[in-house]
Amino acid sequence: MIDNTKNLHDEKEELPSWEEIIDHFSQVSKLIENNNIEPAFLSLWSIFEGALRKRSLDVSIPIERLPFIKLLRSMYSLGELSIS
Repeated sequence: MIDNTKNLHDEKEELPSWEEIIDHFSQVSKLIENNNIEPAFLSLWSIFEGALRKRSLDVSIPIERLPFIKLLRSMYSLGELSIS
């Protein structure tokens, strides 16, 4: 039987580092400058989700590969995100 569960250590290894997240974010401006708005938006969405997942693991919030909307709600309810 295959065990599909992952521990937090395994999850951290799959996520980019904060430096990689920042680098990806800086590359979005090049897409915008070249009027590639849709790829820029998709990149920003991906970066935002990656940053949320990275932050949740950094503060030991068990996310267990939650769908994005549930991750977003969990992070908000635990005070890691605010409306402002």
